[in-house]
Amino acid sequence: MVKRKTPIRHKVGAHKKRDGTRVQSYTRGHGTRKISKSRVVGRKRETSVMINRPTTKLDILPGTNIPILWHHYAPKSQQILWLTPEEYLTLAAPPLYGESIDHPYGFLQSSVDGLDKAFKKGEELYSLRLDVDEVHRKIKGHEGRHRAAWAHLNNIPYLPVVMWHENTHGDLIDTTRPIPYSELKPQLSKGYVLSTHPEYGELKVDRSAWDVLLGNTAANWDNTKILKERAEEKERLEQEAWEKEKKRLQDEKEAFRKELMRSQEEAIKSRRR
Repeated sequence: MVKRKTPIRHKVGAHKKRDGTRVQSYTRGHGTRKISKSRVVGRKRETSVMINRPTTKLDILPGTNIPILWHHYAPKSQQILWLTPEEYLTLAAPPLYGESIDHPYGFLQSSVDGLDKAFKKGEELYSLRLDVDEVHRKIKGHEGRHRAAWAHLNNIPYLPVVMWHENTHGDLIDTTRPIPYSELKPQLSKGYVLSTHPEYGELKVDRSAWDVLLGNTAANWDNTKILKERAEEKERLEQEAWEKEKKRLQDEKEAFRKELMRSQEEAIKSRRR
């Protein structure tokens, strides 16, 4: 058994692969513009040739000339899957990126643009990742949501996914048998839940990354209200603090004025003597 705890949610530009090496920067965007809903909703497959779902490792991404770079860490714990972008994103929690109250989280357009540029240069596609609790069949971790979003926008039918099997404590275990996709439970399984945004604190999050990509972000409406209420409360507290500080300065000024007048009166009295 390989001892390893369940990975925490990655930070932008900070993700490392399981073998400790750093994932190339094209998988992370540093902009703030979200993927436009009009680019995603209603998108139809444009390929004229039907591509069958692969069942084994391939060197080239089906329907493209993009080479695939497979994860090799802990091979006995791996299960190879070929999933559609929708299947993968339905299992993964939404991305918690955001730059404003109106858009507290979502997919970054800069990440998708970075993938386009990288693949046009001939760079490899890293296989996507899933971590699964083998006992409860529940997804515990992931890596590759923007690659899946890019694939959906570019009509890529299937993506290479390496799924590592874990025990209930988050340690890697040897795979006893493959888990069918139909038995996998999404990372977030109850509508939308509370999660912690790195900048905006606790927010409601839609169930899956697929919901967010399609713009079905019911939670965003509640988050807008929550964040505006927090902003108003913050403004109120700042105003109260300023009023308190203003009164303190006025009191100090008044005390100084009175002390000065008292000193002047005493000086006048001493001269009269």
